[in-house]
Amino acid sequence: MEKLLILSDDRRWRDALAAELTARGHQAAAAALPDAAPELLQGRTAVLADLREQGASPVRLTRVRRALGPGKPYLLAVLTCAQAAQLDLSLGFDDFLVEPFGAPEVVARVRQLRWRENRTETADVLKAGDLVVNRASCEVALQGVPLALTFQEYELLRYLMEHRGRVFTRERLLNELWGYDYYGGTRTVDVHVRRLRAKLGPEHQDLIQTVRNVGYRFAREP
Repeated sequence: MEKLLILSDDRRWRDALAAELTARGHQAAAAALPDAAPELLQGRTAVLADLREQGASPVRLTRVRRALGPGKPYLLAVLTCAQAAQLDLSLGFDDFLVEPFGAPEVVARVRQLRWRENRTETADVLKAGDLVVNRASCEVALQGVPLALTFQEYELLRYLMEHRGRVFTRERLLNELWGYDYYGGTRTVDVHVRRLRAKLGPEHQDLIQTVRNVGYRFAREP
């Protein structure tokens, strides 16, 4: 079930679309475009902003986007064919709909946005229990708290997590992460592992395991 808000100056159109969505088992509310009060926006899966009317300028869409804040709910713009042909992608909406359309297309667009977002998150995020590495933003969090890592500490953690359970020699890690032209010895790897373990703390330092006489690996299971 989707929770949708339809913002339009066309009362008959917005009420009809809300009724169609409700009849299909979704929660839908409707209001005039300028009346996007914070309480109306809370808990919504998506908001449709109707820009087809002459007075519904892109500035009003920008105001709705600011009211929504970052992330969800998704913001979909409703446009005419002429508007879609001159689309300004900088307005901050997540997708758009062109009349004529009905409730099934609205729901399909919202679910595609969610699928696209989930697929991106899955590709970019590495997880091991409470440890999360976001490769898109190069950020690391432990139990929801960001960890302050140097770039090389981040790269070492990311590389080991990407190859969980695989053992790497110090020489291999040095070549892969520092480069063949790096003049430091393999002790550099030991130093970074020690610093990384210290930042992970006593409860999580064993995620990076020492394999005696060989090198290091990231634990198979957190």
